[in-house]
Amino acid sequence: MPGIADLLVNLTRSRFQPSVTKISTAYTLPDRNFPPSSFQGSAGRRRAVAQTLTHAGIRIANARAVAEPIGERRTPVWFPRPVGPQYGLGWPSVSALTLPAQIPGLESYENYVVVGNWRTEAAQALSNLAQRDRGARWLHQRAEKPSRRTEATGLRWACVAEMRGGGTFRRAWAYGKDPYAVSAAMAVVAVGALLRGEVYARASMAMLSDAEQILDDLTATTGLRFSVSDPMEDRPL
Repeated sequence: MPGIADLLVNLTRSRFQPSVTKISTAYTLPDRNFPPSSFQGSAGRRRAVAQTLTHAGIRIANARAVAEPIGERRTPVWFPRPVGPQYGLGWPSVSALTLPAQIPGLESYENYVVVGNWRTEAAQALSNLAQRDRGARWLHQRAEKPSRRTEATGLRWACVAEMRGGGTFRRAWAYGKDPYAVSAAMAVVAVGALLRGEVYARASMAMLSDAEQILDDLTATTGLRFSVSDPMEDRPL
């Protein structure tokens, strides 16, 4: 669901009084929606997965961009019920390119994806394979092969964003079903923001001023739910 994490960051930042220094975002998707060894989904999605796995992304550490291959790190991640706590796999996000320009003083940004059970090990192994020329060629060839269609309407997803600074942190989260419908709706939002000149250059949806209204609209059209926590005492990431 591209953009959901940015909207949650924006929603949280608008209620965050201290300067933000650390941001962590995470997604969880149903096991059958992301089996990294079989590349289910549309041809475009399969190519995107292969492209992601064969190139290192970046995260922000100590206010600097750091190269990070998929699955290099794991960490416990909090999710709301009914998902609950999970182990997330480090998954570099394009927000590492856009957020520093919007949030001066950002020292750390990390993104995680929970793929679940044995698929975590498979994703790490596949990422290691993808860093080799032969493995990269195999992945791209595999991505071109059609796969069976996955019914999306019953698939559950969740996203959480945590922001820290000044000894406190706040958390925002969203969850729902049918991640493809949410992705399509977010694409419409992104195109509209681009046409209106609200997103440009190295900006992102984390800069939009009406994040809560957008999330309200997505609630009406896709049935997602979202919430923001009260300020809490900070704890180590």
